[in-house]
Amino acid sequence: MLALRLHLTQQDGPTMSSIARRIAEIAAALPPDKQAEVLDFVEFLKARARPSDVPTPGRRLGTLAGQWTVPDDFDAPLPSDLQGYFEGDADGVLGARR
Repeated sequence: MLALRLHLTQQDGPTMSSIARRIAEIAAALPPDKQAEVLDFVEFLKARARPSDVPTPGRRLGTLAGQWTVPDDFDAPLPSDLQGYFEGDADGVLGARR
């Protein structure tokens, strides 16, 4: 049986340890195959997590301002021949209606 172990460090506050305890309780009640899924997911989250001391890169708003414009007919319906490609009527692909 897979044992799910959560290690708490001194820097984890009371909220974190109560969350970790609750996760451990729920995981312990799961069947072994589901425990393995939980472990895989936790390892995925850990690998994806950004260390807290690394700042998130900021975004510069407006960097593309003026480089392109939305055409006036942006919301206009598509021409029927082009719409047929999206609906699968024109080329017999994507479940064409017959």
